[in-house]
Amino acid sequence: MSKKTKVTEFKTKRINHLTGGIISTFEIPDYPKSKEDEGVLINSFMALDGTYLGDYAQGWWYVKQNMVVCFEYPHGVSIVLKHHVKDYPYLEAYKTDGRIGGDDIKGYYGYSHRGGNLFKIGDRLFDETYEPKKEDYTESEWSDFEKARIDSIERNIKDGWIKNKEEGLKETSISNVIPFKMRGTKLIENWDEAKQAAINMSKYLS
Repeated sequence: MSKKTKVTEFKTKRINHLTGGIISTFEIPDYPKSKEDEGVLINSFMALDGTYLGDYAQGWWYVKQNMVVCFEYPHGVSIVLKHHVKDYPYLEAYKTDGRIGGDDIKGYYGYSHRGGNLFKIGDRLFDETYEPKKEDYTESEWSDFEKARIDSIERNIKDGWIKNKEEGLKETSISNVIPFKMRGTKLIENWDEAKQAAINMSKYLS
């Protein structure tokens, strides 16, 4: 549990009521019996099916970011809602069947401990095997990527990570500077594809 987020009754009620998850005690499977702490994590943020999602701070982060648990892929993907969550009247039904109306969705957020990205309709369906091609982007987009690549190389030279620009061009692929939501050939046309993009990215970063 994070020391930065104090456990309170108010926070716990909001997490339990507004995220589609719950604060409970998680027991680590197959934890060595010789360990003194017995593998019990109190005040854990969990999906309703028992999937561990993170510590207490993670649950409170969901509340503050207007996020709810993605039942199909709870660990690493959340649904971000358009409006500040106070008391969605359908949330109890959502906890039962996992559905949220498309008009209320801002996007699907894929994440791991290494980072995250929001995917919306109109973005690209993330594909980790995709090799960026200039013809797949507008001239302005590709120009921005090339500039970002050079800027990254120059920072790495300044910080001593690489010796020169030639080495940097070999070590730094343009993929490294293209946002996850722009890496792929297919444009996202519906929320199922946005969800799949978030799942793909979460698996890639895990």
